[in-house]
Amino acid sequence: TYQPKDAADLLARIPHWQEVMKNELLSAASPKPFFAARVQELHGGGRDQRHQDGSLISGKQRELEFLGRLQRVLNA
Repeated sequence: TYQPKDAADLLARIPHWQEVMKNELLSAASPKPFFAARVQELHGGGRDQRHQDGSLISGKQRELEFLGRLQRVLNA
């Protein structure tokens, strides 16, 4: 399970969660690869016209900021 047993365990898990969240932010910022060359052509070829999901990125950014604040509170 992901439930920490106490505050010390929670504090120990935060760096890993932050790293996972940073990786998710990086992958959310770039569009998924095309599954077919024709589909890529329809989206502009090398000039990919797809938009990023701003709400997903901002949500993950808020989660990352929350983890930083939680870490500071638990370290105090």
